[in-house]
Amino acid sequence: MDREKSHFKSGAFRALASGTIALTLTSGMVLANPDPPPRAITTPLFSIEPTATVMLSTGVAPSTVAIDRRVVTIDPATLGSLAEDGAATLTIDLPGMGEVIIDIRRHIHHRGGDIGIIGRVRGEARSRVVLEIGEGLLVGDIIRGHDMVQIRQVPEGAFDVLGHRAKDLHLVQSVREQSGAVCGNDLYDVAVPPDPHAKPPSIWGGHANDRHDDDGGNDDARNPYVDVMIVYTDGARAAIGGTGAARLLGHLTIDTANEIYSDSDVDHRLRMARMYEVDYDETGGTHNDHLDAITDEDDVIDGVHTVREQVGADLVTFMIDDLDPGVGCGTCVTYGLGWRPITESTSNADIGFHTCHWENMATPTWSMPHEAGHNMGAYHDDLSIPGSYLALYGCGHYWNNVDGNRERSIMGRNALGGTRIPYFSNPGIDFNGNATGDATHDCSRMFDEVSDTISDYVSASSTTQYVDTNWTGSEDGSSSNPWDTFWEGYINVRWGGTVIMKNCEDDNMNGPIRGMLIKSTGGSSIFR
Repeated sequence: MDREKSHFKSGAFRALASGTIALTLTSGMVLANPDPPPRAITTPLFSIEPTATVMLSTGVAPSTVAIDRRVVTIDPATLGSLAEDGAATLTIDLPGMGEVIIDIRRHIHHRGGDIGIIGRVRGEARSRVVLEIGEGLLVGDIIRGHDMVQIRQVPEGAFDVLGHRAKDLHLVQSVREQSGAVCGNDLYDVAVPPDPHAKPPSIWGGHANDRHDDDGGNDDARNPYVDVMIVYTDGARAAIGGTGAARLLGHLTIDTANEIYSDSDVDHRLRMARMYEVDYDETGGTHNDHLDAITDEDDVIDGVHTVREQVGADLVTFMIDDLDPGVGCGTCVTYGLGWRPITESTSNADIGFHTCHWENMATPTWSMPHEAGHNMGAYHDDLSIPGSYLALYGCGHYWNNVDGNRERSIMGRNALGGTRIPYFSNPGIDFNGNATGDATHDCSRMFDEVSDTISDYVSASSTTQYVDTNWTGSEDGSSSNPWDTFWEGYINVRWGGTVIMKNCEDDNMNGPIRGMLIKSTGGSSIFR
């Protein structure tokens, strides 16, 4: 579970003496250290690498959204200071924005040691900063009004041009939503009625209908988590810049979605269940083909369904490198596609899947929150009302701002024009003085009505997981195919149960069981 100032790192385990000891995670176990004092970070975060522009000129790092691009190196010391709790402000020079001061609101300690940072641009009420740090890499988005800047790792192809030093290079680029980019639901509108043989919610596992209380209210209300698993292709991983960069992009997407929900006054939050690469050839297909491949159990990538049940993922994101034109789309390109249920039922778990192009997961299109919105029943707008729907008011909204420019909420279509802003429709929430919804355009209301059911789509199928850090084969958490990292084992335990670490020198997992000791590695740690 990702909580503010909480963490569970692989380094938090220490092996004890041999013996038949297993670690049981129990509620109420708290280890805490004092938080460091706030401080400003004034040293440069990155420096421009003009000689690396050859990489861009050779087309190694293609982009459909970038406007002004810089190739930079990240300063390790500044990055380390930024990742530490207590960092309060960061001064940074960005393309399209100039020098800005970022006020850091909080740090999020993800499983495995990655750090998320949430903040705002000083003096800009309608701004948002989400940064992710891990293994010397930085991935992030900075938004100020309609201006957007991405920080990304250079693609794996940069190594062919620049050699080993490419590993230290990042792209800092101003971006905009691509003209002609559409959601595949414009083309296919894959609404699916529930299975008539509806199955009841699973009683296995321990985290279906988990609750959170980070909505800032004082009514002691606890709201649902929707667990998400992200799987991606080798093509997406190469374009993103490697496994580490892909993982950070996953964290960025989840953290960004949660900020959007918070700003839109939506009750539920997303939580990462697992993220990993799948063996799938995405060439020559459309998003409709890819969605069928990830949804159907047809011997293509069926292992996804097994892992989904094990980790208890309510929704599954299929992150790909394909930006296809779809069918009958003319000059447009498709950034994602998601199933849309027309009733509220746990039987719809079978269609809790969507595809997303990696470059549009967060800014500038926010395709992952958009496609997940379809999975939760939302449709685009009332100018294209589908024949069947979950709620008539569960759609996007459009308006003209004070300057007469058209704007639209997350679910609104590109085809109707206007700048997409990172809010779901809600008549009670304004953006620069304009209501983001009304009585007939209110995704926030619909999400709050259905999120409890969706959070109960899938429960973890097992609470006993095996870990062998030397394991290199397929992984499912069993004694014969253990996880190769502690944090994966912990993800599968969640709210109680047992993590068992076998003798790492025995690849057959036949050696003695070793117990594990959880130790705090700084900050405040809460283990349940």
